[in-house]
Amino acid sequence: YGHLVSRQSRSIAIEREVEHRTRELADEVAERKAVEAALGRSERTYAKLTEMAPIGIFIYRNRILDNANLAAANLLGASSIDQIFGRDRRDFLDPIDVPEGQRRWEQLRAGKAVPVWEVETRRLDGSQFPSLIRTETVDIDGEVYIITVVEDVSDATSARAALQESEQKYRSLIEFFPEGVLLSEKGIVTQVNSAGLRLHGATTDTEIIGRDWITLVDSSFHELVLGRRNAMEGGNRVEPVELLMKRVDESTFWARAQAMPVT
Repeated sequence: YGHLVSRQSRSIAIEREVEHRTRELADEVAERKAVEAALGRSERTYAKLTEMAPIGIFIYRNRILDNANLAAANLLGASSIDQIFGRDRRDFLDPIDVPEGQRRWEQLRAGKAVPVWEVETRRLDGSQFPSLIRTETVDIDGEVYIITVVEDVSDATSARAALQESEQKYRSLIEFFPEGVLLSEKGIVTQVNSAGLRLHGATTDTEIIGRDWITLVDSSFHELVLGRRNAMEGGNRVEPVELLMKRVDESTFWARAQAMPVT
């Protein structure tokens, strides 16, 4: 009888252990499914964000394009992502920029960060556009992938060129003035034309640029000049005035000065 009870006790213990382990396995399965579901949601969200991003996103494995979004394909003049899959990163660079691209690639493989790169990117048809490139590495299951974000900055480059052209015209116009023209920022002279140099007895602009404009005025008029400066800093216009001004050799001359604030 004692042997029977002992065997029954062991059987009950085993059943309880099996039941306990079954519950543990069920919990593990439920947890794994929850993690897999969360991962699936995360991957779908990531894929959707990548797809909707207005800038080109390229994912490279061993320098070969492994994935990209539609914006990336469009940047390169492709109608679909399939047209750029499997392409080497160097295919999208001007040959002159390939050595620098190689250097950056090696730095990334060594785990070093690389700065934003402003470089010409080549389309499939061979045409090029100015771009900003940001690059990061990511380790997936022990394999290093390189994510490159490419932004077309053609508009910004054109705007910068237009600004430079406008500035050149503006400087030429100032230089053309027969009267002395001095530009100052917070009172410090930043530009002077040839007539202004002659007016103040200077031979080079380094004798004038960087000085406070008030040092070119006789001290008896400093209070007047400061009052006009304060008025212009507030965006107000001031009337022309006659001042006793100074040359670089400290000699003085009378001049009619007209000033205006420019934002």
